[in-house]
Amino acid sequence: MISVVACLLLAGCATAQKQATEADAENPVEEQKQAEAHAHYAQGLIYEMDDQGDLAMGEFSQAALADPANEELVLNLARRYSQAKQPDKALELLRAASEVPGASTTVWSQLALAYARLGKNVEAEKAAQVVIKQDPASLTGYQDLFIINLQENRVPAALKALNEAAKVPNADPKFLIDLAGMYASLQIAAPAVKGEAVSNGLALLKRLTLPDPPDPQLSLKQADVYNLLGAETNAAQIYLQLLDKYGSLPTLREDLHGKLAEIYLRQHDSKKAE
Repeated sequence: MISVVACLLLAGCATAQKQATEADAENPVEEQKQAEAHAHYAQGLIYEMDDQGDLAMGEFSQAALADPANEELVLNLARRYSQAKQPDKALELLRAASEVPGASTTVWSQLALAYARLGKNVEAEKAAQVVIKQDPASLTGYQDLFIINLQENRVPAALKALNEAAKVPNADPKFLIDLAGMYASLQIAAPAVKGEAVSNGLALLKRLTLPDPPDPQLSLKQADVYNLLGAETNAAQIYLQLLDKYGSLPTLREDLHGKLAEIYLRQHDSKKAE
């Protein structure tokens, strides 16, 4: 951890130091914040070298709170706190970072999920809406809303989030495939809306225009989503095309054979499955 956190904090402190020199040279408050960040960072390293991980994390967190514009450090520590089942501490860091003017969509997205983990769904949805407002062509905000609502079993709201994302104009292939994949997840998690979810997911895949030459990983994901949505014929066709073009790759060939065999078995075509 020491090398990761050190690199992140050094990068953030270097950036902040340059900004302080250029923009905040006459701002003693900002200079004091930078001094505090460096002090907490140095103490954190000492604790880290003494194998006192909890104390080190506390100092690194104080450094991040003193310099919340260092988003890499904030996000790294927030993730570690979430993994350690300390969501309240992750939330504290992310809230501080979100208050920095120009905070990124990544910070707001992680803030939305942090709120959701603590059951603060109103705040979570507001944060997700900020992500959508900042970058309406990105799937991230809609995905956050989908996850937040589905976890609370608010199926109509989860479906609405996906339907809003489907209205994004000129969406790229990855956006469409990932969104169709979320519809596929919804039809499994909420059978009551299976018909609409499947229909909407397939409509997205029909809008898809893959680059030429197509990205094999993107094509494979497209086929997988077709398969999840019950469009087995479409999925099998793509699997066969990939097998014909990339069948010399042992791992991919084995994966494609397995997927095709499952489809043929479901179609009761034992000869092709064999």
